[in-house]
Amino acid sequence: MSSATFGSDAVAACAAELVAGGSLEMSPSHIDDAAAIAAVLPTGTPVFVTHLPGRPLTAQLPTLRAVRAAGLEPVPHVAARRVLSRAELAAFLRQAKAELALQNVEVYEGPVERWRPRERFDCVITRAFAALAEFVSACRHLVAPGGVLAAMKGTWPETTPVATLPHDVRCADVRRLHVPLLDAERHLILCRFDEAAA
Repeated sequence: MSSATFGSDAVAACAAELVAGGSLEMSPSHIDDAAAIAAVLPTGTPVFVTHLPGRPLTAQLPTLRAVRAAGLEPVPHVAARRVLSRAELAAFLRQAKAELALQNVEVYEGPVERWRPRERFDCVITRAFAALAEFVSACRHLVAPGGVLAAMKGTWPETTPVATLPHDVRCADVRRLHVPLLDAERHLILCRFDEAAA
């Protein structure tokens, strides 16, 4: 149906409902779309701006600025496989945070075991990071009380037995994921801390 079928309030309500349960992503090639989508979205709606292959990370910045100027919340979307170096990514994120006044970003460059963020997180998620026991050991200090460590894995169980986990960690919540067009196993393992056993 076209927007002519509904009034502008109905279109705005449909757009708000759509983004409430999902995410909105735009290409940096379509910088003018920021103002157009802002007309039907609530102020502050997060909009992910994709990093396109073959372009420097900073090529996202003009579109991220346009998203911010339109009253929406810009979110750089960077695929790890496209990043040439950690230093390049850290420099880009620092620049984006400063230029766009991003509030929900803390850039840390170094071993995760040494990172002490200002606030601990409700959820720490990784993919292709390490065996489950190593992930728990390296990242547990980042999780707030009642929070969760979430590991994206391929086949499950992995070769490292869950028995090697610390006694106060429970990783019994394993969810098989279906990834469209991917003929391979994917799992999400959610690990929680047993406060009584600590």
